[in-house]
Amino acid sequence: MQEIVFRSAEPPFVWIDVTDPSPEELAALAVEHELNDHAVKDCLQPEHLPKHEKIGARTFVIVRAFDAAAPADADNIQEMTRKVALFIGEDQLLTVHRKSQPYLDRLKLDAPDLLAGHASPAMAATAALLLAVLGTFRRPLEQAENAVDRFEESVFDQHDFTGVIREVYRTKRRATVVRWMMRHTADAVARLKPAQEALLPAFQDLKEEADQLYFVADKLIEDVNQLLNIQLSLAAHRTNDTISVLTVLSVFFLPLTFIVGVYGMNFEYMPEIHRWGRWGYPFAWALMVAVTASIWIWFRKQGWLK
Repeated sequence: MQEIVFRSAEPPFVWIDVTDPSPEELAALAVEHELNDHAVKDCLQPEHLPKHEKIGARTFVIVRAFDAAAPADADNIQEMTRKVALFIGEDQLLTVHRKSQPYLDRLKLDAPDLLAGHASPAMAATAALLLAVLGTFRRPLEQAENAVDRFEESVFDQHDFTGVIREVYRTKRRATVVRWMMRHTADAVARLKPAQEALLPAFQDLKEEADQLYFVADKLIEDVNQLLNIQLSLAAHRTNDTISVLTVLSVFFLPLTFIVGVYGMNFEYMPEIHRWGRWGYPFAWALMVAVTASIWIWFRKQGWLK
């Protein structure tokens, strides 16, 4: 679907938005507006990363915005983000994307008020679009920060780490996607040079916004890594406690097993049996109790039992 978002006569400018074009429609659009074939092919690749290219008199930019309709468990670029391609000329802005997105729909409604009477509407529309794209990553980063805070508060209360580690790792993957997007988007934004000096602060703000989102995502990844290390350390600590208990029990029962083994051998001439007669069995019990008590006393002196 092709839509004229905004048109002005002075200065001459038109913003054309194209949603979900077929290869044939995109080819016809390329011929009509004299678009580069390689850039048009990039528009058809759903997994293409943000980029910037100067092609003749036009600037070709690809950015990716966070998809508000993405599943909660989405953790890769194609599931989490949607691509928008921009062909920027002096008197024209052509945007191509596969699906309607709320941020873009809002921007198209605000375009007449935003661009009317502007000296450089093409670059002004580009700056507004890129700012809206970056703004889509704010909410998922805030959600990830809240999730990390919840994980951090409960990390010492959890005993079964399987579900928690899975959620923490998914949060890390989502933050990694955002960080990757911000890195490429910041590179693309840094190469955009508006001709109007009045727009320089807007594009500088864009770069600062992308850098800030990058550092937020990077800090989130660092926090998640620390949480994972803490959880793994706690799991190892609890495993060591369990092994310590089992070791103490084995120390108690090992000498008892030896004594029972000796007195349980069916030899005809067992010295204790024939020599002590009916006192052999009580002696074996007394010996086992004495050994157990000696081990317990020794462990207590060593501070190994509390």
